[in-house]
Amino acid sequence: AIDENDYSVADNYEEYKAKVESMIEARGRNQGLSGTTGRVSFRVAPNGSISSISVSGMPPDKAETLKRVISGLVLPRENGAIPPPALSGGMNFNVRI
Repeated sequence: AIDENDYSVADNYEEYKAKVESMIEARGRNQGLSGTTGRVSFRVAPNGSISSISVSGMPPDKAETLKRVISGLVLPRENGAIPPPALSGGMNFNVRI
């Protein structure tokens, strides 16, 4: 059975994912990656640090730059914690910088 709490977790996670996407895209623009699109995926630790980053769908030099940008991030904790879906499955999404 699904209750309203499950929906709010999903909604909050979508909002969180959008926030992380925006952070990555803003930092990417600062590194000269404007106009670049691709797919990113990474693991997230409970403290917000990121590991196992992969970037696909863009030239290798730009992918390396974006990996460096992402590896330097510490994700924000919502209500003191990283959302459970990010911890259990990592995060992956398309970026349009």
